[in-house]
Amino acid sequence: MKMSQIGEGYNLISLECASATLPSCSWSKILWHPIQTPKHSLLRWQAMLNKLPSRDRLLAQGMAMPNLCGLCNLERELAGHLFIQCSYSSYVWSALFKCLGLRRQQHSSIEDHLGWFVKLAKTDSERKVMYAILSQTIWSLWIKRNARVFQHKATSKFHIVKHILQATKSKLRGCLFDDVDSPLTGRLVEVFGVCYKESQKLSIPVIWIPPPNGWFKANSDGSLSDDRYGFGALLQTHSGECIQALSACVRACSINILELKGVVAGVTLAQSSKASHVWSETDSTTVVAWSQGRGIIPRSAQGGCCGRYFGSKF
Repeated sequence: MKMSQIGEGYNLISLECASATLPSCSWSKILWHPIQTPKHSLLRWQAMLNKLPSRDRLLAQGMAMPNLCGLCNLERELAGHLFIQCSYSSYVWSALFKCLGLRRQQHSSIEDHLGWFVKLAKTDSERKVMYAILSQTIWSLWIKRNARVFQHKATSKFHIVKHILQATKSKLRGCLFDDVDSPLTGRLVEVFGVCYKESQKLSIPVIWIPPPNGWFKANSDGSLSDDRYGFGALLQTHSGECIQALSACVRACSINILELKGVVAGVTLAQSSKASHVWSETDSTTVVAWSQGRGIIPRSAQGGCCGRYFGSKF
């Protein structure tokens, strides 16, 4: 009797696979990206191949049960309907896209939906986030479907959207984004709280006039150019020591609103540091005019950060 080695069998299988013509799969990279939890990828793989134990498949195998969708209870429970076309699922997708500042398109199949979803991303960082959202959403819809079917537990659409955003944010913790000129990147950074990768910046000398002894200075600024928008603030002591700083990417209709948001951020830093004598400095003449007249901060610039009034010194 001839003894065979495991390696011989492996080599034989490898040769057979190499000679075989395997069908190409356009969504394999989307499915098995490392940002996704393996069980999430496995579930989507089953859904793509129509192998999930949906009611429609179980009925075809001779099992007696209702054939209506476990989420909407209105139409047949096919995989494409359950995850894409169902009114419950459709609301969840639309709400998520609205949070990202995007408009959703309707698709009839999971594969078409995956392809379009990923085309929205232009950079590796954006693709990583889109894969994570896609994976978490499909998984969450399946879990909620099972809870309704087997435990008769109903979950509100708002709750599942909130859960998906929180779970995705947790998964992306520690990820760094490339600092690229992309509105989508700015929105993803804002929604999920991820940080930009450190990059070398030009050192630009500036003249900084310190505040009087015992005072703090809150420098703020806003920026709006080429679809990029944001603001920041820096709180420093008389000696130039930085106490606190913050920056954020937000949507705004004008540079004045962003400049105002920067001032509000400076006020917030001063309040959180319990500073009683603070000098607010900005390069916006509009903000200076507002502050000198102790005008009311426009609602779009308040952001719930501080009181309604501010001045150049407070």
